[in-house]
Amino acid sequence: MILRVERNANCINLEPAELQEVSAPVQISRIRVRWKDLPQGSETLTEEYVWADVGGWCSQEHGSRCPAYAQRVISEGDEGIVIYGGDWGIKLWVKGQEIGRNILWAALEGARENLPPEILAPLGLDPL
Repeated sequence: MILRVERNANCINLEPAELQEVSAPVQISRIRVRWKDLPQGSETLTEEYVWADVGGWCSQEHGSRCPAYAQRVISEGDEGIVIYGGDWGIKLWVKGQEIGRNILWAALEGARENLPPEILAPLGLDPL
């Protein structure tokens, strides 16, 4: 699999990356992410894990939603889960904010806690 994201208003580009596929892609609509925040009036940075909606982003209509996928892959010897979407990357919707990314990478050791349980088995991971 060769993954590439064009430079666009949503995210920085991703040069073509060759990944060895371990599983078939599975559609995904949410992922648990580490969220850092500096609450108004505070000098202390907070950090928590929260569930975010995720979707693919494509160039149609100058930016529109499309499916996002999780796929188990090997990249330069490291095995993990890549979250990818359209030719313009992916978007996360978390805590009222919209965040663009080219891809997300989830390490295998944290995948069970950070991916929806219904997609674990298709990715070759035992549910908790």
